[in-house]
Amino acid sequence: MDKENDFIFSLESPGKVELSSLILSYGHFYDQSGHHRQKQIFPSNNVSLIFNFKAAKINGQVCPDIMLLGLHESVYLMTPAQREIETVIIQFSSFGFARFSDTPVSETTETFVNAERVFGDSIRHLFNQMRSASDFETRNQLLDSFFCREIRNENHYFRYVSKLAGILQKYPGPTVAYRNDFGLYPLSSRHMARVFKDQIGVNAQTFRRLSRFVVARNLLYQPKPYSLAAIGYASGYYDPAHFSREFKKLSGHNAKNSGPICQL
Repeated sequence: MDKENDFIFSLESPGKVELSSLILSYGHFYDQSGHHRQKQIFPSNNVSLIFNFKAAKINGQVCPDIMLLGLHESVYLMTPAQREIETVIIQFSSFGFARFSDTPVSETTETFVNAERVFGDSIRHLFNQMRSASDFETRNQLLDSFFCREIRNENHYFRYVSKLAGILQKYPGPTVAYRNDFGLYPLSSRHMARVFKDQIGVNAQTFRRLSRFVVARNLLYQPKPYSLAAIGYASGYYDPAHFSREFKKLSGHNAKNSGPICQL
């Protein structure tokens, strides 16, 4: 990593094919500008693993240097504890985290969890290796190797949950009626609802709400921006007013004033 630059942001994909459906991105963020820049971690329908190399504070509190942030509907602000922020954020797919840990995703929802409780001593060893690495490419290779070793076999519910999560992400609007979502699987609706919440971390309705927001936020960050009406429609909102209300409630600001601040 070239630390002659005082601000670096890079979003990378895993290099191994077997990780492509389980991990969305490796995000590298480095800031030594002295501008007290805040990194915003927006509401998400994914679990993230955060390597916090410079003990940056989140919402004013010092957090573990290796932590998991579960699905959340709040905006978290990361600020320098001194004058630097250096983080790597691994964003799992909606069902990806369940392939790396027996810890129910519901235990990470709306909170930070010390990642050593989930991954054991091996995650501390990875943290030390990455802190010593000099560039993003080396760090990405270390992450690929670690997660390839950690992949676990699917449990017999995993394919059902991942299929349903994929449908809700692809069609986050009311296209698929909530009451009928579970009718596609060889489980009772009540049983599937419990399994979904345990594997994903929230119920299907909340997951759909977060998925709509993630789709809308990503469209807002496109180099060639769409109109707000088109974004709201493509994201599955009922109408422009619904889109405006939900976006402001989840992000804290109006969609028309939003831009590519930080996509993590």
